[in-house]
Amino acid sequence: MKKKIVFLALIVGMGAASHADQVVLDTGKDSEVYDQQPDMFMGGDPVIEIHADWADPEVLWPAKGLFWFDLSGLIGIDYIVDEAILELYVLENNIQQAPLDIFRSAESWQESAVTWNTRPGENHAIYVRDTPPVGTMTEPALWNPDVTEIVQSWFDGSPNHGFYIDVPNTGPVWVSVLLASKENPHSAILPRLHINYHTQANCNEESRKNLYLDVPSVCNGHVVIRFGLSTTTNASVRIFDASGALVETLVQGSIADGIHSIHWTGEQGVYFLYLETTNYCEITKLVVME
Repeated sequence: MKKKIVFLALIVGMGAASHADQVVLDTGKDSEVYDQQPDMFMGGDPVIEIHADWADPEVLWPAKGLFWFDLSGLIGIDYIVDEAILELYVLENNIQQAPLDIFRSAESWQESAVTWNTRPGENHAIYVRDTPPVGTMTEPALWNPDVTEIVQSWFDGSPNHGFYIDVPNTGPVWVSVLLASKENPHSAILPRLHINYHTQANCNEESRKNLYLDVPSVCNGHVVIRFGLSTTTNASVRIFDASGALVETLVQGSIADGIHSIHWTGEQGVYFLYLETTNYCEITKLVVME
């Protein structure tokens, strides 16, 4: 039986319409930088060690952790971060009340090449100080530091070089914390980043002066979507299901002015096609029927 798709224009209120969404990202790369001889990279290990010793005598070499998440699919539109939470798992913590600092890396780095002597610079302009729980190798403890301000800075245009995690230089104290890395053998304790965000793009009559969205009649569930922009701008075209969950991002990034065509095939159900730029948006309802 052939499918048919019915397209209905969704009339949106004249005021600004806020669209909310969420995403969970697995870490793209992580590494430990460790002051030891010989100078070696620690990327690829199942754990990230973070420790320092400002007591006397010195018994530990200092170590820092690096974590990076790919935000390229989100950066471009003026999103506002409502909440960004790291999901990290502590495998060992020698002192329960020892805080750690989370801040931004100032430079890019390669997981398979970073060493203590070649580690990226540090940007402490924004930082989070939070105390991780105590965990064990058999019972990892969940640590959820709030990094909303840091992630918002990347959405606002600061280069995303990832997170540094280090012991605050507030000694004398001996701190040793082990975190599960992306190479650990258990997928349930992968480092992850949870982001809730929204946009304030105007979905109103003014949009129709700047955007063009057209979906002609199709068959067999295959959609040819045409959209137009009056100027070159960052834009996204996304499809949501009736519950508001994101189904697929069809376009994301800088798009030239003019008319563009993209293709999509949908299963039976109700969807919303959402065309969004920095300042404007347009929504069309799609009903796919047998």
